[in-house]
Amino acid sequence: MPPSGMMPGKKAPLPERTDHSRWRLLDDKGRQTWHYLENDEDAKEWPQTTADKYFLGIPTVHQTKTI
Repeated sequence: MPPSGMMPGKKAPLPERTDHSRWRLLDDKGRQTWHYLENDEDAKEWPQTTADKYFLGIPTVHQTKTI
């Protein structure tokens, strides 16, 4: 039985946003696929590349304050 307020055959709504720091881009012989890492251990084992950050709009360099 579907959760209350949902029509039969409809999927549950997705979260409004996902954590951009968990997305990874895999390039396999030119075939590019995005993968969302569900836990901290997986994210630690597969760190984001500069390209991942660039395509997700995450800063790729640390900004320093100048006086």
